[in-house]
Amino acid sequence: MTVGNGGGMVPDCAPSSAAGNAAAAQLVVYGTPLAADPAELRDLAAAVDGGSEQVGRGRGLLQRALAILQETATLDAGSAGPAIARCWEALLSIGGVSEEADGIAAALRTAAADYERAEAQAQSGFTRGLTVTQPSALALPWDPIGMMRPLTMLGAAFAGAFARGQWTPTDAQFGAYLESWAGTVTSSLGVYTMGEDRPGSSIQTLAGLLAPLATVGMGIGHAVRVRQIDPPGIVPTGAPATAAGPALNGVTGVVGSLYGLYPRYGGPEGGIRVDRVVGPDGAVSWQVIVPGTQTELVPELALPQLAGGPPPADPGWAVPMPYPGTVLRQPANAINNENPFDWGTNIQAFAGMDTAVEDGVIQAMEQAGIPPDEPVLLVGHSQGAMTTMRLAEAPAFTERFEVRSVITVGGPVGHIQTPDGVAVLNIEHVDDLTSGLENTANPVEPGRTTVIRDLAVSPDPMDQGVTSVAQAHDIPAYVRTAQMIDASTDPAVRAWFAASQDVLGGAGDAASSRYYQFERE
Repeated sequence: MTVGNGGGMVPDCAPSSAAGNAAAAQLVVYGTPLAADPAELRDLAAAVDGGSEQVGRGRGLLQRALAILQETATLDAGSAGPAIARCWEALLSIGGVSEEADGIAAALRTAAADYERAEAQAQSGFTRGLTVTQPSALALPWDPIGMMRPLTMLGAAFAGAFARGQWTPTDAQFGAYLESWAGTVTSSLGVYTMGEDRPGSSIQTLAGLLAPLATVGMGIGHAVRVRQIDPPGIVPTGAPATAAGPALNGVTGVVGSLYGLYPRYGGPEGGIRVDRVVGPDGAVSWQVIVPGTQTELVPELALPQLAGGPPPADPGWAVPMPYPGTVLRQPANAINNENPFDWGTNIQAFAGMDTAVEDGVIQAMEQAGIPPDEPVLLVGHSQGAMTTMRLAEAPAFTERFEVRSVITVGGPVGHIQTPDGVAVLNIEHVDDLTSGLENTANPVEPGRTTVIRDLAVSPDPMDQGVTSVAQAHDIPAYVRTAQMIDASTDPAVRAWFAASQDVLGGAGDAASSRYYQFERE
């Protein structure tokens, strides 16, 4: 268990550097550097107890044999003497083994209790002290007093944001507001008890009610067409090209690659990237990069459509802006779009439903020819974070692909379980309210490491210029955080790197990149 950073070695095995010190000062890490599961420790203690019982039965048989030998020693003193001596030696040895086994079992149970207590303390700290309790509903269809509480919390959240020099609340503040609002709505509807034993349960309950209604009412399907396209910046010459070059290196490399998957940065609409990485020794691994929402609910600044390029799936409207090379663009339908990276997918993914993007990722990986025995790294930002986590915990998916590691960036994934046997790295900003939408802290358990950074208190001038969720959620800020993660010496972070070394690019690794575009059917 670790909270914060300790001393050690940086990724290149050199002594701690200025970058490592900066990471130690700014990153808050929640994770277990050792894969210790309290339930597993208790199972081992029970197994030791079972072995101790077997030893005890053997000891009883020896004691019986010793008694027989001692009673009949006068009949054959020549052979009885050595036999009695050997029985005593065995009994003394068995006694020591039995006592040692009992001590081991007790130590295992104590360790399990200590791990559970440490995880509970870390989980408490991870929520940053915000606990939302639900008001009891009045005997009215709508509770007017209860409905005022979310408005009060929203005002307090924005007041807290202004005090931090920000225009938007923190992830914890906004998550607490959403929980209060969702709790008021669900309790008024009489459905709050659906999952009330979980933190953030009201948000999940409400999402579980709204997502099916939106899916049916707006016809949001999950069928999707997937085709390989040319990498950005390559002039089409016929069959889609494959870009070759050095492999993406470390967390910084894979997070930075998300730039090229957003239309506002010149990337394709509705596209993902699949890299086949080959090491100097010929070992093959894969990296699958999945972006987030691309059909915004509010108009956004974006790059204009490239001349001669394919038209947008859902052009909507665009207004030229005074800034060179940008337009103010709004899709015609931000919820149910031909580009499945839309808000309909957000709603479905948050509620745990099948989505077109999940199906598209599976099809793209199959088209890329990823075999079941070569390790895969999944990387997702925002909506892509939910997508990659959902896929990694799906048995049908992990039976088909060897998922080694997952990196999520700025996504609400606290309510998604940690996949078995997968090394998970969740990267979040305090200033990015998107990662707090579920109002559920990421689990602190083996295989999962969460790294949090507060941009508002960073000494970096680039971070000091971040004043809103749009900037805190965007790729440039997360690239700076990824650089600190690569330099971090925190034991939990280094444990994640050790578990992910087969799928993270390094010196001498080469990659061939394929891009796939999704279109909702």
